[in-house]
Amino acid sequence: MIYSLQQGANRWLIDSASLPPIGPDEQAWFSDLWLPCAEHLGLRHLALVLPGDVHNQLIIESAISDGQRYVKANIQFFSDTLSALDWLTGSPKLMHDMELEWDAAQAFWDQSGSQVIY
Repeated sequence: MIYSLQQGANRWLIDSASLPPIGPDEQAWFSDLWLPCAEHLGLRHLALVLPGDVHNQLIIESAISDGQRYVKANIQFFSDTLSALDWLTGSPKLMHDMELEWDAAQAFWDQSGSQVIY
């Protein structure tokens, strides 16, 4: 979040497709901590790739709906990252450039053995 504030990022893509099962602790963290902090990010557009798991999908949709008082962004739900990125960028060239950047970052983190969170 700090990086987004520093850079003035107002368009986010959150890919929750491969999340493990969301438990009560994670749900509380998202609803009680993350969403209120997100209010100060100045988000205008949020592309959210939903998980395939119905349980997680319902939790995320419910939290986002309840969190509308914090996040005033235009929020759209997607089943895949390419569709989300296409909507978010509105530009095939920018979409391609971002994919290359993400692939390079993923390769770096794969080599270092760490996890990357976009």
